Amino acid sequence: MTRSFMVILQFTVILSKAKDLEGSKRMPSLEGTSLGRYRLGRRLGRGGMSEVYLAHDDLMNREVAVKVVSSTHTDYIERFQREAEAIGRLQHDHILPAYDLGEQPPWHYLVMPYIVYGTLQDVLEKGPMSLEYAGELLQQIASGLQFAHDQGVIHRDIKPSNILLRDDHYAYLADFGLAKALDDPEK
Repeated sequence: MTRSFMVILQFTVILSKAKDLEGSKRMPSLEGTSLGRYRLGRRLGRGGMSEVYLAHDDLMNREVAVKVVSSTHTDYIERFQREAEAIGRLQHDHILPAYDLGEQPPWHYLVMPYIVYGTLQDVLEKGPMSLEYAGELLQQIASGLQFAHDQGVIHRDIKPSNILLRDDHYAYLADFGLAKALDDPEK
């Protein structure tokens, strides 16, 4: 394993442990609410700008993850839309895809696959991983990042909680909420 790999891994662990100073505005629970064809179930997570719910897609009869932000959080709406744009541009095996984007006042929402296995953060909390396993996951995430960079998108929030695992050996890069497009200085 190279020294640069170790530095990247240590950096992501440090970032994951930093407290999120945003998010003093909290949304009311939306469990049981329908947004379009999606019936929201339990909350899976909460971030500075949004909450993610397990939901049922009534049309496709499948479980999905729905990221929701309130339109009252005007400072977050632009970031939310930038995330949706970034994901829409980035069709790659190791970048979490978006299924749908919608608005149902006062909510904006982004629909993605529900990834049951958890995050890299969950794996790291169980203890150290082998160098081979770390290398396998890093190769996948680096591939997704390189693709994003080749498309002019910089993620800017790489951390273990933003790496989702479909199973033990398949990783997705997620959460492009802080992404920046290289071709647009305003983004």
